Amino acid sequence: MKSLFFSIVLIAFALVGNAQGINIYHNYVKKLVKGNFKSIEEHRPEEVMSSISDVTLEHTFAGDNSLSGTRHDKESVLRWFKRVNTVMPDLKLEITDIQVKGGPAKTLVIARWTATCKLLNGEPIKVVTDQARTPTYIGDLCWGIKIIIKDQVPGTFHLAGKDIVSPYDMAVAVAKHLNLPLGLIEPVTASTFPEPVKRAQRSGLKIDKAVSMLGYAPHSFAEALQKCFE
Repeated sequence: MKSLFFSIVLIAFALVGNAQGINIYHNYVKKLVKGNFKSIEEHRPEEVMSSISDVTLEHTFAGDNSLSGTRHDKESVLRWFKRVNTVMPDLKLEITDIQVKGGPAKTLVIARWTATCKLLNGEPIKVVTDQARTPTYIGDLCWGIKIIIKDQVPGTFHLAGKDIVSPYDMAVAVAKHLNLPLGLIEPVTASTFPEPVKRAQRSGLKIDKAVSMLGYAPHSFAEALQKCFE
């Protein structure tokens, strides 16, 4: 009986020790992430690249602009960061949340952040009016994924926003919310930005199945915009 009790105590101590070790590791990773964001903000991208490996590297920035695209090597990613610092020299990054899962062998990091900046010399930006997208609040995506995993719901689900909006309308809404000059937003057609592969004019996702089976209730674009700047 004493031997059994002693074994249980050892197991309990081992579990507590392991949990404390994971927490220490997660806190260390969060510190690294915050440091990387600071390095980008302070125009020190080389410091970020020093901890990145070329193995299975994939860096993607969505959109129709000079920063969009996918990169697969450190040199290309470094050029991208330098481009960011050139186009947006006064870029400010604010981390609102960092989630770290797993141990050193397999670590997943999800950072939620907001970026603010001013365009150089008040230059106008061109935004397409003849395409429609489904802007999606990251909190809604996380909620839907959590329910699928937690309840082990089988099948394929589309998790997206409830509104289908043109990039131009999104840009105007953001400018109004931040009290920025609307005159700097120039409406153009998609032909202004030639692409190797033609993008669908309407690229929304049907979320009916997620709504009925998961109880998925995404925020509207206006609601999500408000939450992003709370």
